[in-house]
Amino acid sequence: MASHEPWPEPYGLHFGHLILDQALHLTAWPTPGTEVQVRERHLAVGGSETNTAIVVARFGYPVRLITRVGTDLAASWLRERLATVPRLTVAAQVDPQRPTGTVTLLVGPDGERALLTARGACDALQAPRLSRAPRYVYVTTYTARPPAVARAAQRLIAWAGAEPASQALFIDINADFTPAQRAVVARWLAAWPASKVRVLIANLEAARAFVAQPQAPPDAVLQALRAHADVAVLKMGAQGAWLATAERAHFVPPVPVQPRDTTGAGDAFNAGLLIGWAAGWDWPLAGHVAGLLGALATTVPAAGLALPGPEAAFAYLDAHPNAWPAPWPARVRAAMAGLPAR
Repeated sequence: MASHEPWPEPYGLHFGHLILDQALHLTAWPTPGTEVQVRERHLAVGGSETNTAIVVARFGYPVRLITRVGTDLAASWLRERLATVPRLTVAAQVDPQRPTGTVTLLVGPDGERALLTARGACDALQAPRLSRAPRYVYVTTYTARPPAVARAAQRLIAWAGAEPASQALFIDINADFTPAQRAVVARWLAAWPASKVRVLIANLEAARAFVAQPQAPPDAVLQALRAHADVAVLKMGAQGAWLATAERAHFVPPVPVQPRDTTGAGDAFNAGLLIGWAAGWDWPLAGHVAGLLGALATTVPAAGLALPGPEAAFAYLDAHPNAWPAPWPARVRAAMAGLPAR
């Protein structure tokens, strides 16, 4: 275990990947039979569900991460670093046969990127036996495959949904979502009681794939997404984001930053939504905090432990008091000042 803290109660449950990220900045793109020099190399904690868990914990909300790793040095390296995050408890299943998952990010001299993914132990993640139900369950469609892991997520969702303490299910439809995974997400949603909150989050292309409308404009995609959940969130990067509830749709304008690396930006955005729900904020306020955290994530190299916490958020608001039209800067600052981490 990366942490030996007692089980936090209440807590948020994140089920998914813990990955060793390696970023290689190349002097040129390789071609067969050639050698290319690496001008810069970074190792980082990675995994979409892990990234989001780190940010939520930094803002003061206890999180339990259910994941799976190998018996290798990568697992030890990741555990040591996650043990430095207060309020984050890591329950890492140990796979004796598969290595810890890795992602190698190749960055060319023109800034173009390519990913080399070896999911390893992540592809054998199992549903845990838990003695205490979480406040919310957070999953992404990275765990929609292979089928055994998708079924494990479904069992976990069904168990938590039957527990009174569990009140919200958050599903992030990742960028690598395929139409074949649509049935998996439908089963996850069906396993969660209609009387409890369901939140679907996606970028535009993933949302279009999920609702089977590849050419639809954002407003139509948002409403189609909302038909499957109480709250639908459409992330549009530098164009901002949309949130839709039964009452209305709300636009979250983009936060002006100088981007450096977009890795983990969507994960940090999702953390803002989880923080807002846990704090009892209205969805527009949660969306603005999500937009702030997502934007700040693009200003740091890689993701994982580099992702923004309260200090970065307050520093940005101090330096940019008019980041949004009034009254949002003041509302966001006041709301974040009331979080447990403050």
